[in-house]
Amino acid sequence: MKAERLPYDMGNAGDFIKHGLIAEFTEWWLSINKSDFVFIDPFGGRPYVSPPHSGVIRRLQQLPDCALKRGQPEIANRYYGSANLVRNIVTKVNRNVVIKVSDRNQKAMEDLLNEGFEPIQFDGFDSQNSFSIIDCKLSKHEVSLLLLDPFDDFLSQYADSVIHWLAGTVSTLRVPVLVFVLCKDWESEAGLKWQQLQARFLLPDLMQFSLACSQISESIIKGETNFNSEAVLLLPPGYGEEYLDQLTNRLQNFSVKISNVLKRDVVFKSRGKLSMEQV
Repeated sequence: MKAERLPYDMGNAGDFIKHGLIAEFTEWWLSINKSDFVFIDPFGGRPYVSPPHSGVIRRLQQLPDCALKRGQPEIANRYYGSANLVRNIVTKVNRNVVIKVSDRNQKAMEDLLNEGFEPIQFDGFDSQNSFSIIDCKLSKHEVSLLLLDPFDDFLSQYADSVIHWLAGTVSTLRVPVLVFVLCKDWESEAGLKWQQLQARFLLPDLMQFSLACSQISESIIKGETNFNSEAVLLLPPGYGEEYLDQLTNRLQNFSVKISNVLKRDVVFKSRGKLSMEQV
């Protein structure tokens, strides 16, 4: 894969919390299910970067053992994106994985297909509009995790319709969804909208686990000086109910580890119908 210049460095702080949450959820899911892990990523992105930024390498080397580190086996040579991360974790324990991807950028899509991932071909899906995944009947496909990792215009242009849809999808179709959000200022109109939409549509019925990291000023790693980031995992009511304490402990422990590496508080919250307490 020939590297192209990106407006951010893969493996920045936002990627760490997003990929950390994906990794911990994947290992947790594998521990309580025997079926194939089915991962859907309509926003794809680059499958990896080689070599990673030196600052990213240093952080991964400093990171104590955790699911994210286990899913990044070539620290000095490659930083893997979401789809490869999931594949690394699942195949490491000799389990089967199905990964379906899309990206409206032709080069990125070619790179993803060259990695052996399947293109998303659900009825109603438009590869030039990743949000069209909303119109697909995901319950037919026994999805283990749907990742929504949109662009930074998500809050200003798409959040209203997508969040309303998410509440119904997670609850009715029983599809776990991870949403990654970037915001320059949580007190801005876009940031306040995100908080209001969460409170109105997501919190009343869904289990919600989140990791959030604020901007890291004067960082040499592109993509973390301009944006606050939050990764939010949404689970249907009662999903894995007997084992949610295990997931909570995993994410709490990861937030401590990654906070020490980033030298920045990564805030973990767990809230929802089963536990209204905020951690």
